This record gives sequence, structure tokens and C-alpha cells, in this order.
Amino acid sequence: ASLQTQTTLGGASVSPVRGKVSLDDLKIASPPGYAAEHIFTLGDVNVAVSYSELRQDPVRVDTLTLKEPVVTLEQKDLKTNLQALMDRIPKGTETPAEGKKPLHLIISNLTVENPTVVLRPGFPGLPQEMKLALPTITMKDVGQGEGAQNGAAIKDVVMLVLTEVASKAADSDQLPPELRQLLNLDVN
Repeated sequence: ASLQTQTTLGGASVSPVRGKVSLDDLKIASPPGYAAEHIFTLGDVNVAVSYSELRQDPVRVDTLTLKEPVVTLEQKDLKTNLQALMDRIPKGTETPAEGKKPLHLIISNLTVENPTVVLRPGFPGLPQEMKLALPTITMKDVGQGEGAQNGAAIKDVVMLVLTEVASKAADSDQLPPELRQLLNLDVN
């Protein structure tokens, strides 16, 4: 609800004694008007958290690992689906659909293992689709930066992951120089 777009999950398994949560087949749809069915797909998510931390606000997560995610960036009318998704997300602390405060997280170690970016530039004369394989991305202390002493909302964590993967794709030597501009996203 906080992303204001369809999000589905194939399954989840929880092991409270071991402090592990695993999510399978997570998919986030592209905003309306884009041909790509999903902006983000993920086969597997692993979370390690202390059981006692689950009831705190913010929830403190030791490790969050996203395994082999696929981010599809599509350009249409000089705007990417990522920028359109950012425009749809409410800026406040409440989720309009639920009328309550969202879950906040502090993540000590967030790892995005072997992400792939599928780039659909939408310009004549350029390939209709390119796949960029990226190295693993590691982020530390998510939700503890300036202005986020109380953790980051899940929508903010998702947008951080998407923009970080897009940023790494823009730096990739696999990307033709004429497409770098597409991936230089203004996330403010």
C-alpha cells in the first residue's frame, strides 16, 4: 500500500526461534502506462532478526539479503518507470490506504546479490532492451542516516534499493554512453 502499486508475494517462511524470515517470489508492478509488467522482481529474500526486535519501533534487522533481483527501467515520454513510481509514493509518514504509521526498519547490513537491470530506453535507433549484470551491492546502517533516526519506512527502503541499483547500472561499463543520461535519476 505504501508504494501505491500492486505488490505480490508468492510465499513466506518464518523461523522465530532462529530469527530468520524468508520471502519468495516478490514482485512490484510498474506504474500504469508502462509496458514492463514489473519494475522489480525477486526470487528470494532472507532476513535475520532477533525475535525481541520484531516488536520494537523501529524494527532492527541484522541482515537483509535480496538474491538476484531484476530491476526493469523503462523510459516513456522522457520519464522512467522508477521516476513515475517515486511520484506516486506519498511523502508523509502515513499510508493513505491504511491510515496508520508504516513499519520502520533499521538494517545493519543490506545486501543486493547479483542484481540485473533490464533497460528499455524507448528511443529509436537504440536497442529495445538491454540486460546489465551488476556485482553485489552492500549497504550499511540503512535507516540511521541524517533525518532517519527512527528508521526508514519500507517504501523508503524499496526506493533506496531501486535507486542504488539504477545508480550502479549507470556506472556499468556495459552501458553505452548515450544511455547513461537515462539512468542519472533525480531522486529528491
